[in-house]
Order: sequence, then C-alpha cells, then structure tokens
Amino acid sequence: TTRHSPILIIILSFFEKYNFSDFSIRIIHLHFCLLLPIFFYKCLEIKFNHIDKKILLLLSSLIFLSPTFRSLSIWPDSRLLGLTFFTLSIYFYLKFKNEKKFFFVTLNILSCSVSAYLSPNFAVFSIYFSLIFFSIFRMNLKKIIYIITLNLLLSLPAFYYIFILEINFLNKSAAIVSVQDTNILFVNIFNNI
Repeated sequence: TTRHSPILIIILSFFEKYNFSDFSIRIIHLHFCLLLPIFFYKCLEIKFNHIDKKILLLLSSLIFLSPTFRSLSIWPDSRLLGLTFFTLSIYFYLKFKNEKKFFFVTLNILSCSVSAYLSPNFAVFSIYFSLIFFSIFRMNLKKIIYIITLNLLLSLPAFYYIFILEINFLNKSAAIVSVQDTNILFVNIFNNI
C-alpha cells in the first residue's frame, strides 16, 4: 500500500528469481534509462524540425545534468521508467500529428498505459490524450469506440488492483503531520495530484 506501483517490484523480482546480482540489475536499469534522452531528442526533432539538430542534441543532453536522472538511473525506481515511457507516448503523439496515421494513436495509448503502470502519476495523461483524440475523430465513431475500448482494457488490471484487492496506494501521501489536540491532518495534496 505504498504510493508506488507494484509493477517495478514485479520486474525486479523477475531478475531476482534468475539470480541477477544487484549490480547487474542496476546496470540494466541504467542502460534502459539512457533511452529517455534519446526519446526526448526524437520528440524535439519532430516538434522543432526547423532548428539545427546539434542544438536539439545539446538540449536533450541537458537531461544528464539532472541530479534526479543521475541518481534514479543507478537506483531502480519506477518514476524514471515511467517518464521514459511517457516521453515515448509523447513521441507517438507527435508522430500522429505529423503523419495522421491511426497506428500512432494505438502506440501512444500503449506507451502511456505502460508509463502509468510504472508511475501512476502519468495516468492523468491518458485522459488528456483521449480528449485530444476524441476532438480529432469526433466524426468517426468507430475510432472513438476503439480508443475508449483500448483504454478500458488496459486499465482493467489497475481497477482490479485498486477496487477488488482494495490496495489503494493512490490515497497515500508523502507528508502527513498531525496537529496536537485536534483531529486535523495536513496532507500534501499536490503530491497526490
């Protein structure tokens, strides 16, 4: 019932089952996290195609200066993995906007779903992308039904986990302080949002 998704624990237990050392797991995670600047660069390349690619490369390389990126790359954590898949979902969204191929809508939904399962704070973007797709395909009921169905199917395990198993990790807060002689709790609402 922590605030973190259980998916990373499942992934790490898979590695533990096959006797991967902690060092090996960290190296695998580190190399997977190197995809984040690559996906970010690809997003910049699509969005700012009129700007010199060297400048875009420099901008995407700024991720390496982030202390959060550096520390979470070596310590397996679901937030950075979620951010990597979320950046991939943005990439597919930008590809869809440029090429108008519905295939990229599916890839966007899939990658956004994976990012939400790894780090639940990205789940809200599924709603955002869906609303954009609904506005684009408002005259195509078949595609809207497909988008709704795919989102619902991909969210079924989360609904099962939260509502059937009653493990509601979304209610957990990062900071709760109790005030003496009262029942008031100060909860950090912004962390939950």
